[in-house]
Amino acid sequence: MFKDKRGILDDVFDYLFLVLVGIFMLFFLSNFLNAPIENGKEFSLKNLAKFHYQESAIQNIRVQESSGLQINHQNVEHLMQQSKVLGGKVITSCSDYFSRVDCTADAVKISTTGCAWNSEINRCSLAFKEPAEIGRLPGGVSS
Repeated sequence: MFKDKRGILDDVFDYLFLVLVGIFMLFFLSNFLNAPIENGKEFSLKNLAKFHYQESAIQNIRVQESSGLQINHQNVEHLMQQSKVLGGKVITSCSDYFSRVDCTADAVKISTTGCAWNSEINRCSLAFKEPAEIGRLPGGVSS
């Protein structure tokens, strides 16, 4: 009677062992396959954020140029690199500030001469321009 049960118990333990090995294999296989997907997703999101940052900086420069500011096209990359993010918005020059508080404080320190709020048009602009500063980019680079 004991010999018959020994064969059944052996089969049950073989079956349990096979199920446990299968569970562990599925666990490791799923981790092995999901890791590259997560890394790819993170890489894609970083590149997308960089693209949006560059796109916003270029759009800000287009707005400045369309409003009559002479921009040397060789310095566009420099202007893009000088751009900073404030509250999810890319700030390239004083005119990109939308609030009086951010403008007067020059929250991201984008201008070397400071920014001033123009109450007549509710826009921000450079606070003071010396003749030597006209056409000079932030950081002292001439256009």
